Order: sequence, then structure tokens, then C-alpha cells
Amino acid sequence: AISAFEAKLPLYYKYTKMRDDVLVINGTFQEFYTLLNGEEYADQDFEDEEVYKRVIADIEAIIDKEVVFATIDGGEKKTKTNEAAVRFCQYMFAFSTEHYDDCYDYMLQVSELAPEYLWLYAYELGNVQLQKGKTDEATALADSLYRLNAENAGGYVLYSSIYRMSAQANKAIEWADKGLEAIPQETELMRMKAMAYIVKNDFETAKEILDEAREITDYGLLMLVSLVVENELGNKTEVKEIQSAMKEDSLEITERVDDYLHGKLSAKELFTEGVGDVQ
Repeated sequence: AISAFEAKLPLYYKYTKMRDDVLVINGTFQEFYTLLNGEEYADQDFEDEEVYKRVIADIEAIIDKEVVFATIDGGEKKTKTNEAAVRFCQYMFAFSTEHYDDCYDYMLQVSELAPEYLWLYAYELGNVQLQKGKTDEATALADSLYRLNAENAGGYVLYSSIYRMSAQANKAIEWADKGLEAIPQETELMRMKAMAYIVKNDFETAKEILDEAREITDYGLLMLVSLVVENELGNKTEVKEIQSAMKEDSLEITERVDDYLHGKLSAKELFTEGVGDVQ
């Protein structure tokens, strides 16, 4: 939106720096995606500990690489990758392979390297802090996210999760509703609200919310929460339909939901203990 000349003015410095930072971060992420999609790891089992360690080391090596991005005046600039983004990539890989202690360590590194990048780490770190029982730390991050951008769902979702995990379902619903006022039809907030109603044993209301959300867009996490609700309501046909739809979309029933379906967890325990979610 600004010219090459304007980009050099002090007035716009913070915006041009933000632009450059984002392009460097995107370039860093691209190195990560290229690595994982490369031939070397095409047929590898990421659950194998040796493979996991090798991938983590290869992601670490991205720190020594450079990215090239276009400048506002049409030229090119070469610079080192963003270390905070590299640590975030390690976090993502560790999370996907269920190395949760490593996840925590990497997210702490991101927050220490770039505390101003709340949008990059605060939501994920807040969830990890919550799962570790560090509610105060999670609440501080939720508040930071909310103050940073009241039109972003992250702060509301994190607040709702914190209250649900603290057995304060009504407060969890309040935060989900507050978010929906700012961001109507945000399905992840609708999912948070539905889970809070499940904790209250109000499965009919939860079903109404989930049905509406799935009309907007349907994805695995919504399907899994719907599966819980339909099962609680005794709707066997709907349960089978969701299971079939997930299979058709190559989506698996997660271990926690499978434990719930086999009576190892109640619906309330599913959404208030451990990770407090279907994941």
C-alpha cells in the first residue's frame, strides 16, 4: 500500500519491518515443508525414535540457511532464516509425533527468542501450559492474545479452554460467546462452546451448536466432538454416519475419543482432563 520511497520513511518503519519479518518467517517455514516433503523422508516412519531425532536435527540445520525475499522497491534481499520460526517448526514436528515434553521446550524457546511474536507462539504455548496445569501462565497468554487482537479467535478459544478445564463451564461459554460476538460463525469458538455444554451434560444444546458449525464448515475436530454428543444422546445411526464420513475423508478416531467410546473416559473427563480435547 506504500511506495518504495514511503517505505524508507521512519513513519512506516515498523510496517516495513513487520512485512520483512513475515516474509523471512514464511521462507523459514518453506524450508521446513521442503524438508519433510523431500525424497529422504518420503517413506520414513516418523514414530521411529531414530527417524524423529534425525528430522529434529535436520530442522535445526535450517538455522544456518538463508532465505531470499522481494523488497518493496522490486529488488531482492538475502538474509538468515528466523531462529524463532525454526524452533516453532521443531515444535510442530514434535507435536505431530506426540513428543509433548519437547513441544513445551521448543515453545518456550520461541517465546524467549521472540517475545513480541505473540501471534506465533502464544496460543500453542498457552495450551501446553494449561495441559501442564500452569493455569496462571496460560491465562496470562490468553490475556495477551486478547489484547493483541480482539478480532482473532485465539485469545477467546484459549480463555474458554482454561475455564472448561477448570470446571467452570459457564465462564467457558461466556468467553466463547464473547468471541462469537466479535467473530460470528467462527467454528472453533462454536466447538469450544459445545464442549462446555457437554461438560454441563447439556447434550441437546451442544448438538444444536455443532450441527450449525458443521453446516458452515466440517473438519475432523468438529466431527469428533459431534461423535461424542451423538453417542451421549444414543443416536447410533448418527454415530455410524460420522464414523463413515471420517473414514471417507481418511480421518482417524483419536486415541482419546477411542478410549471414551470404550468406556475408559466419560465425556466430561474427555473435555476436562489431560489435553481436555479430542486430540
